Amino acid sequence: MDSGFILAELARSLRLVLLRGVVTDHTPQAVRVEIAAGVSTGWLPCLRWAGVAASHRIPSIGEAVLLAAPEGNLQQGVVLGGLSTGAHPPAADHVDISCVRWADGTEARYDTRSKTLSVHSEGDLHLSAVGKITLEARDITVRTGKEGRYLVDHHGMATQLRHISGPQFETESWQTGAIVTGLPDHGYHPPKVED
Repeated sequence: MDSGFILAELARSLRLVLLRGVVTDHTPQAVRVEIAAGVSTGWLPCLRWAGVAASHRIPSIGEAVLLAAPEGNLQQGVVLGGLSTGAHPPAADHVDISCVRWADGTEARYDTRSKTLSVHSEGDLHLSAVGKITLEARDITVRTGKEGRYLVDHHGMATQLRHISGPQFETESWQTGAIVTGLPDHGYHPPKVED
């Protein structure tokens, strides 16, 4: 075989081992990537944890990514991760901050300098455990919004504190079969207690 052809093929393969591209389509399992104007890959998997401990995050459409194509074979390609661009800037701008931000503005952020972990949800925040949940700190603050409710339900002994306006609050306690969670209309009313 001609050595010039071999060298040319080797150079072509090396150029195609690592490629930049932009995600044009995605499913929960794979993405398509445009690597040049009008040139797109087939469906490619994304690098992730895939053992007993698993992770899931698919690049968004329009996200710049880096992909690896062993020996230049795009059919064997794997998307390694996203690349920040002007359209998709980094979620944080400081070396001490690790951050995950989702499209709706929900964010989890850790600042190693101040040792502060912050979680912000644009919707509801749900913590659930089969065992126990322990909150332990020097100070604990629970703050509700204007006209919000603070609810505690301990196996049928329930207390509700509700903000009316300004410095006005009303409190309500009841017992026996009280459930103050999981009601979509938030219609909390004391149940009738039979003698």
